[in-house]
Amino acid sequence: MKKVIFTVLITFAAWFATAQSYNPFVGQGIVNPAPLVPAEFNGTGVLSFNVGNTGSSAIPVVEDQEMTLVITLSDGVPNHIDPLAALGGSWFSMFDWTYDENLTTFTGVQNQLIPADEVGNITIQYKVTENSSSLNPTNGFNVNLQPPPFTNISNTTDDDAVSSYTYVQASDYGDAPISYGEVSHEINLLKDPSYTYYLNYVFLGDTVDHEAIYTESTNASADDTAGFDDEDGIDFSSIDLYHGQPVIIPIDFTMVDADQTLGTARLNGWIDWNGDGTFSSGERVASNVLIDYINYGTSGTYNLNVNVPANAITGT
Repeated sequence: MKKVIFTVLITFAAWFATAQSYNPFVGQGIVNPAPLVPAEFNGTGVLSFNVGNTGSSAIPVVEDQEMTLVITLSDGVPNHIDPLAALGGSWFSMFDWTYDENLTTFTGVQNQLIPADEVGNITIQYKVTENSSSLNPTNGFNVNLQPPPFTNISNTTDDDAVSSYTYVQASDYGDAPISYGEVSHEINLLKDPSYTYYLNYVFLGDTVDHEAIYTESTNASADDTAGFDDEDGIDFSSIDLYHGQPVIIPIDFTMVDADQTLGTARLNGWIDWNGDGTFSSGERVASNVLIDYINYGTSGTYNLNVNVPANAITGT
């Protein structure tokens, strides 16, 4: 009887000595910046996530049982002519990578020992190809980790996937001196999914560009060199202003109301007649002037009638 008990105890000791603990995982998916700039303005960003092993045992490379990462991009592509060159991160080299252009999907196959209780990260340079809204953010990525079958004895599967999505947003800022206040408006760049045109937008001039920040300048020209020069709503070089005389100021605009929800645009305007660096209520030259929409992107010109005050300053 003593011999049997001794044999059983030795067997249990050997089992505990060879027990393994693995837990490969992915987490902390991030899209930076968020929101992204729309495709029309060459929106780019960096996708990143953590990958590691919280188990107490290192994960060896076993043929046909390698740990695998599957990264699928959404509404975007790798921001490099060579997709694999868009990858980086501290654990990038621990995997052999391929890219499927049709599925916009990277696959990384483990090529070396995954250390115990360690974590690294993978990054992807990302370029927006389709815009999404804040109501349905789809710009980003999803990662699925396929653990080696032999790790199933201890692997926790609820941390084997991670995703992160954001939307696109563009703003057009003013560039007048800061004394007039910082102003901007959001540029709506959401296409009708059934067609190629954008749904609703309105702006002065024939074109508009995106600025990341407000950049003021003394002569209100900073925006001319940011992106492209979209200050084409009013051309004052062809307008003569005389004290106490009426003048017509042609204002070019573009409006699209494809789904009939924009309704009527309202034009407002001020001229700093006394040159004190602010717009007062008495300097308002257009107050909620109604302009009917023109469907499907037709441009137009509104002739604003203005009376130049007799005491307006002479100069710029």
